[in-house]
Amino acid sequence: MSTYYRPTKTLKLKDVKGINYFNIKKGNGHDYSIEFEEHYIHFDVKKGNIIDLYRYGMNDGRMILDEITHHLGVYFVDEYDEDYQDYAEDETNVMTITFDREDL
Repeated sequence: MSTYYRPTKTLKLKDVKGINYFNIKKGNGHDYSIEFEEHYIHFDVKKGNIIDLYRYGMNDGRMILDEITHHLGVYFVDEYDEDYQDYAEDETNVMTITFDREDL
């Protein structure tokens, strides 16, 4: 199981790097990850801004998002929130596909 998140306002990578107890690692392309205690969350960066964040499996990314909110005042919506699509950046690689039961 995974969950995708988006920030509700501009979130600069350099500001998140300023949270000194986060361990931030660069992956391939635009992919990064934040490690905090035993948990981690992945994210994409475009033009220096974090635009999409995602967690996998039983990993608890919420505590990382809570720390970002606490330090930087940026809130997040998840893919189950009706406003999720409203916060999509033009450069996002994350697409949402939904089906009505009637369509199946």
